[in-house]
Amino acid sequence: MGTSHVEIAEIRFVFEPELTQVYIFVRDLTPIETPVGVAGWHHKTYPKTLSTLDILNKMRKGDDPIMWDKGAP
Repeated sequence: MGTSHVEIAEIRFVFEPELTQVYIFVRDLTPIETPVGVAGWHHKTYPKTLSTLDILNKMRKGDDPIMWDKGAP
């Protein structure tokens, strides 16, 4: 397996009374090298107590969206 390259093409936040739903669309830039299941929509739910900035900081510090469950908005 070689080097794969992906990009986060879109981030959607859905604010609910008690939860914040986050959807990330990952685009595959090297389809031959990237493992199956990486490209597409990924989803994670956070408590309402975390702000959008807190969520983005968690992603920056290692909460990798590629490891989230698959799920489309």
